Amino acid sequence: MPFDTGNISFSVYRINKDLPEDYLEQFSAKSGCLPEKVPSDTPNVGWVARHLLERRIESDTALQGDFLHLHFRSAVRKIPGSLMSAECKQRELAAMAADNISSLSRKRKKEIKEEVEEELLKFMPPLLSGVPFVFDSETKLLYVGTGSLTQSDSLVQLFIDTVDVDAVPKTPMMEAMIALNADRVEIDPLDFSGKNFSKDEELNLGRDFLTWMWFMCEAEDGKFIVPDLGEFCLGIDGPLSLVAENMGAHESVLRKGLPTLSPEAHSALRSGKKLKSARVSFTRGDEIWTFTLDADNFIFKSLKLPDGEAMDAEARFDERISFLDTFQEAFYSLYSDYVKAFSGKNKAANLAAVQEWVGDRLYHNPENHEG
Repeated sequence: MPFDTGNISFSVYRINKDLPEDYLEQFSAKSGCLPEKVPSDTPNVGWVARHLLERRIESDTALQGDFLHLHFRSAVRKIPGSLMSAECKQRELAAMAADNISSLSRKRKKEIKEEVEEELLKFMPPLLSGVPFVFDSETKLLYVGTGSLTQSDSLVQLFIDTVDVDAVPKTPMMEAMIALNADRVEIDPLDFSGKNFSKDEELNLGRDFLTWMWFMCEAEDGKFIVPDLGEFCLGIDGPLSLVAENMGAHESVLRKGLPTLSPEAHSALRSGKKLKSARVSFTRGDEIWTFTLDADNFIFKSLKLPDGEAMDAEARFDERISFLDTFQEAFYSLYSDYVKAFSGKNKAANLAAVQEWVGDRLYHNPENHEG
């Protein structure tokens, strides 16, 4: 279970109000059905607790300390492809022998397939899959434990239907509006190269922000201050995915060696490409968070939390969620700094600084030497 141990892939949502007092009963009312009750024609979705068969949702199964920790479970009956093919072939051969013919029409083959599906599905054990979430009632943040936007949307929709709350994803645009305390964001796409490649681009705040973090690491000292949390140090590493939507070679993926120092990285920046994803690290003292950022949607993949000191399971879970909360607060604080830097009176000077970085980094990195 990702929130209990190991690396975490997740996205973050704001919940607009407290959950109702009887929220455990409401989650229990929408629990997943017994495996033998899963229908053959449609998937069954619902909530489960400590594992994918734990349908009892009560305080001792659903709460980890002060946190609500459940799974969105999907159960569906499927016929293995090899079994389906063999059963259909067996019936097709029997039908041809019975009618003394050498082949069957497409229509008859389809009818046989539908007959096999109807007969076999009811006997197939359901395939179970689950996505965990943690809800922090103090911060009113919902952590959804998947790197899939589709799975996140399904979980969040059922969460909303279950407890009648609004859940707002902490996406680049939503967090920019919060940072500026405005209902619209008036920021132009950043032209990192200074060659006006971004003039026809749609605004993609996440890619601009991730590329700006690269600038922070190389042109600045990579350090930033988070109120009440102290000083952090930022790092960028490969694999790097650089993208330009309005050009020919749309995407460059750099993996081997030192991707950030490669001539290919410099050429991509100079041609107007921006980071869509990269491996990022946050460091505070001896604590290190490393993760891959999907910049378009602010989905955090394979986040490795700092090593903790707690021994028992409950204390270790609390410690991990505390590290998770510190991380997201630091990340969105840095993002707020970025949004304000490029929407305020100093935006021209800040843009000039990143353009100078792109132009000068060729000479600062010995590997980036062009004939």
